[in-house]
Amino acid sequence: MLWIEQPVGVGFTQGVPNITNEVELGLQFIGFYKNFVDTFDVHKYKVYLTGESYAGYYIPYIADAFITANNTDYYNLKGTWVNSPLLGDQNIQRQVGLVPFANYWNKLLYYNETFLSKMNERAISCNYIAYMDKYLTFPPPQEKFPVLPAPSASNNYHCDVFFNLRNAAYDVNPCFNYYRISELCPHPYSVIRPTAYNYSPPGMRIYFNRSDVQSAINAPPTNWVACTDVNVFANQPVRNTSDSGSDQSLGPAQNEVLRRVIEFNNNTMIGSGDLDMILATNTTLLTVQNVTWNGLQGFQSYPGQPLYVPPHPEYNDGALAAFGIQGSWGRERGLTFFRVQLGGHELPGWAPGVAYRALELLLGRVKSLDESAGPFTTLPGNFTGTSPIYKRAAGDFMRDRRRRVEL
Repeated sequence: MLWIEQPVGVGFTQGVPNITNEVELGLQFIGFYKNFVDTFDVHKYKVYLTGESYAGYYIPYIADAFITANNTDYYNLKGTWVNSPLLGDQNIQRQVGLVPFANYWNKLLYYNETFLSKMNERAISCNYIAYMDKYLTFPPPQEKFPVLPAPSASNNYHCDVFFNLRNAAYDVNPCFNYYRISELCPHPYSVIRPTAYNYSPPGMRIYFNRSDVQSAINAPPTNWVACTDVNVFANQPVRNTSDSGSDQSLGPAQNEVLRRVIEFNNNTMIGSGDLDMILATNTTLLTVQNVTWNGLQGFQSYPGQPLYVPPHPEYNDGALAAFGIQGSWGRERGLTFFRVQLGGHELPGWAPGVAYRALELLLGRVKSLDESAGPFTTLPGNFTGTSPIYKRAAGDFMRDRRRRVEL
């Protein structure tokens, strides 16, 4: 696997950002990747592109650059997979479905009745509920969906329900995390980055900002941060944090980019965690329903088949993964969509078993995400590696199943 920090301006990258849109980003990426292929002699290798969040823009545009280059010696694209992706209009994905999301999860979020009633009134007056009722259907209306005005367009934030729901959640749960709404205090610790609110416990050292780590991986001495404050689309003479420029591209679901990527090899996957508030599952699915690919617009049936993760005999108390039915999925005309009930924004981190099974599907090792796919393809054998493998006994699985029934 190859982990790439991009575009210029993030992480360990060098140089000054000089792009303003995703097409330029894609061209820079394939230039880098061509040099990588030549340097390490990996010509004709199959390539699968994956990412999450804003990579909903990055990955389809990079894939489109691969397709346009038309050179399988360097750009042998075989599939794409994005999790919790921003794919289209930010107002649609950030606002329209948030009040139904809050209603569904309110036993966890615990908004008071007065506040939630007011939010429902706003969702109706801002046309959000009518929009969802009309367009989040299967099949959807075979027409382009209208774009709703952003709350910031007229400086009227009455319709910014995300802002209101997020801030009210802090009152109930001061450690609220809109990337996974089930988190409670204290803030979870991570050596990769501070918490979502930039809290770092005393003595904390960010792993990739340690000089010994940077030396070990031959990285230039850098003040590495997980989320840069550099404007990567500024196209200015020096690195800066101004808002003077932003990504000028439409989302790949708003033009022909996502369609071309899906149709190129009929192996595109979109995953979403239902505990993610910033890009909720239904608003992502709503965005997909506005895309036409392989002759039809949107999914014709709701992707509601049970998503099944097989049990795995080895376990590690530091990295446990659930099994059994974890959500639902569907596939039509080369596009797979799946949702994980207890997953958050960083989906593989919250649902590693689902992510592993989904990766097997992307690579063609299994044919589906249901129980018929069988065990993980890497499990058969006698575990002859040098590391100790701890296995659950069959009785443990039976006790787990009984416990689930009793609950």
